[in-house]
Formats: sequence, C-alpha cells, structure tokens
Amino acid sequence: MEEALAVRDPEAPDAYLIDGWDSRAPRPGLSRTVLRRARVIAEALFATHEGPPPPDRLAWMERDLADFFGHLGLRARLVFRVCVATLYFVAPLSIGRPRTMAGL
Repeated sequence: MEEALAVRDPEAPDAYLIDGWDSRAPRPGLSRTVLRRARVIAEALFATHEGPPPPDRLAWMERDLADFFGHLGLRARLVFRVCVATLYFVAPLSIGRPRTMAGL
C-alpha cells in the first residue's frame, strides 16, 4: 500500500484538505490483502479491449477505499470484506476455473 500512497502529483491540490481541515481517516480501514483483492476485482470489472485501467487510477482507488473504510464501523468493513472474498474466490468458479481472481 505504500506504493499506492506514494502516487500523487505534488502540483495537484490535496483533495483531502477541506477549508484547512484534513479529512483523512486516522488509519486505513482495510488490510493490504483486502485492498489488493479489491484492486484485482476492479481491474477485471473495468477492463476494456484496450486492457485494465491505468495503474495510477487503481492506486487512487486503493487509497480512497482505505480512507473511506477508515471512517466506517466494524460491521461495514466486515460486510465489504465478505463481499470482496466472495467475488475473489467464487467468481472464477462460475466460469469453471478453480482459481482465485488473481490467478486468472
């Protein structure tokens, strides 16, 4: 996740600063494993015939998910983790390939 956090244009305004108040969560709300799996799912969902979305866009998604879930409670994080795990492990089975989504 350090790589994902490092990708940012220093010239761009900080989207997390609102009227001088830093709206970032005190800590990420999801583990690196869940963020990595969410990234793999996003790559599969938003891929076109030209390929997956740009890596910097996926890195932004990881940062934003980590921050968003850092503001939420345990129940919301648990539901999201279950949904990500289900997609990550069960979706490949629906096409007859007993692998994880990253293995495809």
